Amino acid sequence: MDKIFSTRLDEDLIQQIDRFVKSRSITKKSLVENALRAYINGLKENLEQDMISQSFGAWKREETAEETWTRGKETFRRAFQRHKRKRG
Repeated sequence: MDKIFSTRLDEDLIQQIDRFVKSRSITKKSLVENALRAYINGLKENLEQDMISQSFGAWKREETAEETWTRGKETFRRAFQRHKRKRG
């Protein structure tokens, strides 16, 4: 199902588009769809590589899992004690 996609473009670009689609006997819709697909597919490979490089190594930590767990438990315990003191 086609959906409406609206955008404002520079007048010179619109004139270029009009001339181009008339010379190729294609619709503006097909020009825009094909141009956007080509652009996105060209970027897709780079985007996928960027995601991998950004997330690569995110699981590596300078501390051990045991240290992380202990630090988390201690933080929770201190917060619990602080709230307990306020009530009583």
